Formats: sequence, structure tokens, C-alpha cells
Amino acid sequence: MKTSIKSTPNRINFHSIIITAFILGIVAGKAGAQGLYLGVEVTSGSRAFNVNSDLQDLKGAKIVQQGRIYGITVGNRLLSGKVRLGNFSEPKGGSKPIQSNSFELGANFSPLQLVAKRTPIIEPYVIVSMEATKVKTDGTYTPPPAKPKAAASTCSCQCPSSGAGPGNPDGQPADPDALSEVSKPVPFSGNFGSTRANVGVGLRAHVQKGKLFLTVYGEMNYGVTLGTTASTQALLNTYVLNQTAFNFGASIGFIHTKSGHRLRRVSFR
Repeated sequence: MKTSIKSTPNRINFHSIIITAFILGIVAGKAGAQGLYLGVEVTSGSRAFNVNSDLQDLKGAKIVQQGRIYGITVGNRLLSGKVRLGNFSEPKGGSKPIQSNSFELGANFSPLQLVAKRTPIIEPYVIVSMEATKVKTDGTYTPPPAKPKAAASTCSCQCPSSGAGPGNPDGQPADPDALSEVSKPVPFSGNFGSTRANVGVGLRAHVQKGKLFLTVYGEMNYGVTLGTTASTQALLNTYVLNQTAFNFGASIGFIHTKSGHRLRRVSFR
């Protein structure tokens, strides 16, 4: 039977709603004359993280994965919010490929927009995000030995704890088979997850024509694990450590600008 086990609290859903609302509120207030940028993005990424586990196959393992990330971006040249979904796997040729899925909410901030007199085509930016990842794996593990069950007694008297009594004068266990047996390895299949806070930097080239824009970017970030989860008993002591990621991609979309019409003041004489 498949169980869901949480090893540390995971509050990514509630925190994500608060962070998203905060980011979108700032973006809406800062849009101004730049307009509001709405677009979709496709990213090719690679990442590496270490795993700490009591399972022999995962103990001290360093996992390197590659994959695609699809997202939606909302904001402007100064500040933008992003929602991303990723699918990763180890490169072909690995002895045991491991797949994972990710969900990320983040924001990009471009400090040059505050000081530059002219909007540059190429500019750096800072990345802050929260990411939840689930890693799928399978293998074998040795469960803890089960406690022996006491054999049912047919006598009505209360016997000492040593086991001595009618029919058992030597104090031996009533049932030798009740002794705990050494557990044997059994197969398992499940996933372990993590919630991370990511911080990084990026460089992008941005061009626009009319109400359309195109952005090409490269990013690198470092993630600190805040919490972990496990779907089976076998993965309860498996933890994802800090992660390093590199992304290259492009986004395309349109620009929504506020209407420039103003109400005329009418005076009556």
C-alpha cells in the first residue's frame, strides 16, 4: 500500500499564493509608461544536486539532470513575475535514469532600469524564486525487522515474564518461531521531494517592435533546501541537498499599454 509521509513541513502552496500576489501587485504599480509585458517562455536547463540517504543506491549520490521548462511571464522591464513547470531526466547512458518534475514561482529584477537614461538591449537581472521538486526513483530496501508476536497461551493462570509455567517449566519461549527474523530486501517505487529558495543572476537581450517583444536569456541560480517529503517508507530518510542550475531560453509575447486619452475639462460661462 502506498502511503504519503512528510518528513518536514512543506508550505509551498500557501507561501506561493502570497508571493505571487505581492509580485503582481508591484508589477501592476510599476508598469507605467513601459506597459505590461505578457508572454510565454521555453527554457532548456541543466541542474545538479546531491542526495543524502540511507539507501545504498542513493547514499551520497550526485544527480545531474537536463530538461525543458515551460513558463508564463508577466511584468515589465524593471520587474517581472514567472510561473514555470519543468521536466528533467538524467542524460542517456546513465546506469539508472532518474526523472523529476518541478514547479517554480519567481521574480526577475533589473536594476539598470532604475538608473539608465536609455533602455539597454542587453542587461543583467537578479532572480529570486521558490521551487518545489519531486524526484521519481525505484530500487530495493531492507525494512526494519518486525517485532515478534507472542504465542497464544491455553492456560488460564498468569505466568511470569520469563515464560515459565505449566507445560513450559524451563522458561523457554512458547513458540521458537516467534523470534524476530532478519528482514529481506524488498522492491519499492516512489518519489521524494524538496522545497527550495533560489537566488541567482541572469543576462538577457530584449528587442521589441510595436506591441510585440522577444527576449533571449541565460541564467544561473543556487537553491537552498527548506523542506523535504517522501511518498514511501523506503524514502523517509532521503534528503535533497542544495542545487545549482543553469538555464538558457527565450520568451515571446505582447505589450499592453495604458490608454493615453485624458478627460477634457469643460467650463461653463
